[in-house]
Amino acid sequence: MFVKLQAELRDNFSKSEKAHLRKNGRIPAVVYGKKIPDTPLSVDEKQMLQILRTSPNALIDLEVEGKLKKTAVVREVQRDGLAHKVLSVAFQQVDRNEPIRMKVHLELLLEPQDKQLEVQYLHRELEVMCEPDQVPSVLQIDPEPLRSGNPVLVKDIVLPEGIKAVLPPEEVIVTVLHIAAPEPVEEVAEEAG
Repeated sequence: MFVKLQAELRDNFSKSEKAHLRKNGRIPAVVYGKKIPDTPLSVDEKQMLQILRTSPNALIDLEVEGKLKKTAVVREVQRDGLAHKVLSVAFQQVDRNEPIRMKVHLELLLEPQDKQLEVQYLHRELEVMCEPDQVPSVLQIDPEPLRSGNPVLVKDIVLPEGIKAVLPPEEVIVTVLHIAAPEPVEEVAEEAG
């Protein structure tokens, strides 16, 4: 998925300037990469929050002041510890023809009958290696191994073609802490009368 994002160059790096940017609906940012020097930017807060909410692993076409274009991905987001407000964003410029490493959110597909499972996540994200335009927004985990008391391993996650996990195949992703006894089914005795 590709997303366009307007950015402006910035040349003042003081705390007061960053506070001023945030007060005016902008987020301090930087874009870096192998072939470019670190470039300080600012981006629109509403646009950036929308991207982080809907497509955090999207390829971003950064248009800097209407002329300079860079293809990038969000590499790091710094947030305020209490308010969770985005303080700054780091973008990494990518070459669309070179594989990249990205962390992808994991989603466990639990069904109503799985409410007796008490699970523990060892990883909430899986780092994958793939072409920049193939990075999934989420990877879904089938809970079948958990139902029989076994952990879900990296090798149990079905990855789309062209995507490889960075972790070893035997690495545990989710494990079962406890399987509660199923609730007894109450039988209603009918009175013969």
